[in-house]
Amino acid sequence: MAKQKTKEGMDPTSQLTSFLKQNKNDHFNFEESVDFNVTQGSLLLDLHVGKITPGIIRHTGVSRGGKTSQMLEDVKNFLHGVEDARCVWVLAEGRLGKETKKRSGLKFVHDPETWEDGSVFVFECQVYEAVFDLIRELIRNNPENKRYFFVIDSTNGLKRREDLEKASGAVEKVAGAALITSDFLSRVSLAMSKFGHVCGLIGQVRSNIKINPYEKGAPQLSSASGGAAQDHYSIIYLEFQPKYKSDLIGDPNDPSGHWCKVNVIKTDKEKTLSVKYPIKYNSTGTSGSVWVEYEIASLMMEWGFVKKAGAWLSFSTEFLEEARENALIPEDSEEFKLQGEQKLRDWLEENDTAKKFLFDKFQSLLS
Repeated sequence: MAKQKTKEGMDPTSQLTSFLKQNKNDHFNFEESVDFNVTQGSLLLDLHVGKITPGIIRHTGVSRGGKTSQMLEDVKNFLHGVEDARCVWVLAEGRLGKETKKRSGLKFVHDPETWEDGSVFVFECQVYEAVFDLIRELIRNNPENKRYFFVIDSTNGLKRREDLEKASGAVEKVAGAALITSDFLSRVSLAMSKFGHVCGLIGQVRSNIKINPYEKGAPQLSSASGGAAQDHYSIIYLEFQPKYKSDLIGDPNDPSGHWCKVNVIKTDKEKTLSVKYPIKYNSTGTSGSVWVEYEIASLMMEWGFVKKAGAWLSFSTEFLEEARENALIPEDSEEFKLQGEQKLRDWLEENDTAKKFLFDKFQSLLS
């Protein structure tokens, strides 16, 4: 059957093709999609939330809840796991201290001449238009096909240029951060997902001042900075919860770490739930803030890789053989014993080969 002709003498396919060519600067149909998935650094987060893929990540919640530390963990894994990867950290608020940088293990630079693959360029700016223009420029004009992780720390700190020039009393707007964020995301979210980039947004949760002590509290979602637009565009949306004494790991007077608690508002699994994962204090840049050794050791015991007899832990017969085959322990080892769970975690911290092998194994098993 002959193709149906339009009034202009073109069939629908030719019409569409012609339109796409004439308007090629207004769409991404001719561009190849880029995809990847990168761990968040925690087996528990990867299991319940999902891995990092191109698009928008949102971290919000209380102050000192772990938002920045987890974003740094995400950036580290992105830079290590994605080829030709770089990061731009937009510092709109002064929260990226020297100790935080040191613990992250990342290379931070302020001079563009020293910005290279695997490093983080710090853009100290709170002018919304400048931040947006920089991100758009790096995405659109990218002849070397770099993959970028953009972090905005935080969305509360961004202001329009005209507002910064006005007197303070003239710039107060209802939901100002939400309007800026909504506009930003509507402009960049599609390009982020299409071209293999990630944008991490850090924001605070606003607290309402109550005059009436019996007044019902506002839901977290309605008080979170950034508005509903972040819910819509985000592929991962974590709301970090307060830390209490019961969340500490180890001696309460001298804890080794704590359980970081997040409400998972939106994920690629489209579930709303609460997740907690272990954070280690005084961690080095190589290990990161997530206490992954704690997760692995617990799973080894739960899955029977390790048997417990009193205070002693030993590898099961099956895992002992696997450990020898993969050079986790000497080939002639007839048994492998450790005294206590802390010794098992110490062994993992000192043995990067074993940690990586077991992390990848549990990633596969849990998936």
